[in-house]
Parts: sequence; C-alpha cells; structure tokens
Amino acid sequence: MRAKTEQDLTALREKRAQRNATRNAEAAKMSLEALTFMMQTWGSLAESDEEMKGYCEKQRDAYQEMIDAKKENARQATPETRRASQPQTPTRAAPSRPRTTPFVTTEEKKKTQSRTPTPSGNSRPPASFTARGRHDMPRPSASNFNPTRAFPRTNTPPPPTESWAQVKERREAAKAAHLEAKAKAVREEKEKLAKKKEVAEKEEKERVTRARAKAHEKKDSVVSDKDTWMDEAEKTATSGKGKSPGGKECQLCGDVHVSLADWKKCAKRRGEDEESGGFFRAA
Repeated sequence: MRAKTEQDLTALREKRAQRNATRNAEAAKMSLEALTFMMQTWGSLAESDEEMKGYCEKQRDAYQEMIDAKKENARQATPETRRASQPQTPTRAAPSRPRTTPFVTTEEKKKTQSRTPTPSGNSRPPASFTARGRHDMPRPSASNFNPTRAFPRTNTPPPPTESWAQVKERREAAKAAHLEAKAKAVREEKEKLAKKKEVAEKEEKERVTRARAKAHEKKDSVVSDKDTWMDEAEKTATSGKGKSPGGKECQLCGDVHVSLADWKKCAKRRGEDEESGGFFRAA
C-alpha cells in the first residue's frame, strides 16, 4: 500500500513538473503586462476559493518571480545600465592655452591702410549677370513685377485677382445652377411617370369595359338559346294530336320519356347545362 502511494505521489510530481515547464514556456513569450495580469488573476482566485488557496498562491508567487526576473533582464539590457556598470577611469583634461590677441600700434595700422590696393585700369571687371549665382538674382516684388514677362508665350497680362467674396459668390452661383438643373430633371421624370400611369389606367379601364361587354353579349345569346330549346321541347312534348308522349324518342337527350313532366325536366336540364358552359367560356 505504501509503495502504491509513493508511486502515485511520484506521478503527481512528474505531472506538476510538466505543467510548470509548459507554464514557464508560455510565460516566456508573454509581455510584462500579460504576466502582471496573470499574477493578479491568480491572486483574486486565491482570495475567492478557500479550497484551492494554496495552489493559487503558489501560481501567483511563480508569476511574481517571472515578473521580477524579466524586469531585471530588461534593466541589464539597457545601454545606460551597462555603461553605468562598467568601471569608469578618470581622464586627464588637456591643458588649455591662454588666448592672446596681438598688440597693434597706431603706426602699424597706418602702414597697413596705406598698402590697400586702389582701383586701376588693369583691374578685373565685375562678373556679368549670367555668371552670378542663383541666389544673387533679384527676386520679383510688387515694384519690379512685369505681367508680360510672367506670360511670355501669350504676351497677355494675367487675369485680375478675385477677392474671397467674389470667389464665394461664383461658387454659390455654380452650386445653385447645379441644384436647379437637378430639380428640373426630377420634375421632368415625375411628369413622365404621371403620364405613363394615366395611359396605363386608361388602357386598363378600356380592357375591363370590353371584357364586360363581351361577357354580357355571350350571356344574352345563352338565354336566347335556352328559350329556343324550351319551345322546341314543348312542341315535341305536345305533338301527337292529343296522344300521350310516351314511346317517342327525345331529340335533346335521345331517351324515351313517359310523361310531359319528364319532357320539361329534360329540356330544363339541357338549358342549364348550356348556360353554365357558356358562362365559363365567357369568363
């Protein structure tokens, strides 16, 4: 039993070592802010969960150690820290030489002034305007500005400058003209749609009128046919010089009716069938 317990304990230690190694590998890739967040998380879990308080505190302490180690490495990696850690050797300052100004007497000044060359005929003439530097050329100003030189191709002066009020007025006028053209196009489109709608409504009314007239004509023809069939049935039933209609063949259905009532029923039924068929054809 003791041996089994020791084996279980060894297995738990190995799992904990593997878990810690995985945690350390992941923490090495984290930034300082992420490590601080993990430390605070484990600290809050230790305060809220009493049963896992010990485990949470160990994790919190481990992350705290990682944070301290990372800060120490960052501090040692800065060049200022490395320079401060190196021993500094005192350097000797070079002796400064006193600055002296030569003393010139009044007689020597007069001799120097008398030796200055005077302009003569053999002196070199000044450089031309084209040979001067770029920065020596005179810059244009309000006094020496020539509009014709500014536009050498057309030889015409530039357009007069506009004030801000004139520019704003011109922009507003262009904007108003654009909006007016846009509104005009919208009005024309609405008028076209209204005309199309009126034409469509007129055509629809004409179509409905024609359909109703056609249906009314067919209904009248069906009613007239029914009256004709009824008259023929009555004539057929009453024919025979007062004899009984029994034994005669009906021209409408092809059967033999015994009484006058049967003849009328046959004629009425045939008329209703024809009326219903004509109504469906009209619809």
